[in-house]
This record gives sequence, structure tokens and C-alpha cells, in this order.
Amino acid sequence: MLNYLRQDLIQALKYVPFLLVISGCLILIVKWMNDRRSRRGKDRLSFWSTVCFFSFLSVILMITYLSREGGGTGKMELDLGASLKINKRNDALVLENVLLFIPYGFCFCWWAKGKVLFLKSIFVGAVTSIAIEWMQLVTGRGIFQLDDIVANTLGCALGAIVFLILRKFVKG
Repeated sequence: MLNYLRQDLIQALKYVPFLLVISGCLILIVKWMNDRRSRRGKDRLSFWSTVCFFSFLSVILMITYLSREGGGTGKMELDLGASLKINKRNDALVLENVLLFIPYGFCFCWWAKGKVLFLKSIFVGAVTSIAIEWMQLVTGRGIFQLDDIVANTLGCALGAIVFLILRKFVKG
């Protein structure tokens, strides 16, 4: 399984140029938006957290949806745990789904304001994952899998936990 994880992580490096381009565009957009907000007397957006959150959302969409070819069967797999213990490849894919959403949960908490960030991050992770799975189902660019939704939501929750722990150390 570790060999599959290593291979897939190396393969994911091909998205770094996409991330850099998207981040550069988002830097310009957020700067422009903040300039407009300042002129109107509104609060500015948190610059780096906004860029990171939306950059990572773009990477998630690229990896899970846009990089796949359409024309699939549009299947659904609603049995919880069906992806596990089939083989080491599938186990690695489930773990990769968790890992993919950890930075997303972290970036969401950094970007979001207010209280109950942990619950909000679980909600955002679940909604994002359901939207991706639904798009995969409708367009045939993947299989709608309940396991993916659970793994992605778990990853988002773990990212939120990391953020909340680090925030305590930075503030405290």
C-alpha cells in the first residue's frame, strides 16, 4: 500500500504548475477585491487564507473531477466500506482521499470566521465531497462512492483538528 501511496503522491506533483497558476490568479483577484472593499469602507478579506482556501479547492476539483475523462458508467457505490479490503490499491485510494482533504479542512478553518469551526469544517468537507461525487455521477467522470464522502469528510475534520491545535499553541 505504501508503494501505491508513494506513486500517487509523485503523480500528484504534476498539479503543482496548475496550483501555482491558480494561486497567482487568486492573489491578483483577492488584491483587486480588497482594494475595492477598502474604497467602499468594507472590511478586507483575509488575504493569504482566502488565497490558500480557494487554491486548494481548485486543486481538489482538478484532481477529483477535471483530470478524469467523461463517458463512464455513472455508477453508484453506497455500501459503506465497500472500497476497503478489496486490495492494497483500493486501500491506498481511500487513504489518499483522507489525505487530500486534510489541507482543505485546515485552510477552511484558517479562512472561516466565528465559532464552531470544527463543525463548520465537517459540513464544508461533506458538502464539497457530495458535490464532487454528484458531478462524477452525472458526467460519468468517476463513481459516486459513499466511502469517498466519508473519507473526504474525515480528512477535512482532521485538518480542522490540526488547525485548532496549532491555533492554541500560536495564541497561547
